Amino acid sequence: MRKLIAIIPTLNEQKGLPFVIRELKAGGADGVVVVDGHSTDSTVRVAKQLGASVIFQKGRGKGMAFRTFVRKYPIRSDDFYVMIDGDASYSGHEISKFRSALERSDVVFGNRGILVHDVRSLIHVLGGLAISLFGSLLFLRYNPDICSGYVGFRGNALKKLALRSRTFTLEANIFAESAKKGLSMSLVSVSYRRREGVSKLTLFDGPKIVLALLRERFL
Repeated sequence: MRKLIAIIPTLNEQKGLPFVIRELKAGGADGVVVVDGHSTDSTVRVAKQLGASVIFQKGRGKGMAFRTFVRKYPIRSDDFYVMIDGDASYSGHEISKFRSALERSDVVFGNRGILVHDVRSLIHVLGGLAISLFGSLLFLRYNPDICSGYVGFRGNALKKLALRSRTFTLEANIFAESAKKGLSMSLVSVSYRRREGVSKLTLFDGPKIVLALLRERFL
């Protein structure tokens, strides 16, 4: 029986993390692994209280968190792995969609619904759409939500990815590597909610993601 393991990169996510872990377990996750990036709040304590395993990452940044997981966790080729943000913007209940999709695809991206509640969120939506169009054309692989933080992998596919990102360019790195390695990719529709806590994404991250896609394509 294949296991479904959820990975949650965290940095000060004590507000949203309880919702995420409880929803993941209700949604059918066989295990939950929190990769903590030096949180100064109660994130680690909350994770342990709710039964999640905790890995402490080397360095800082979301990309480094995921790379730490890949290095330290015993990844099994036949199991499924799903990364989800710890801010409760995604529903852990929907992890079951990834289990089904990973039966037929190597990598599965959660395609978010559009959520606009202020000017900042509008800019993020428009920027995300532009980045996704650019990346899709660059690699000739359609993905309307390259920046989605809800991504699933077969274990054998995850082992093939050359992960270089240290920060919020992680999702671009995953998409580009999946395209270059010829992995099968698919989409599942996922809901998107207002996050709990303070966003760590800035307007300067958009250009960095574009540059990361260009580097992946031509270097």
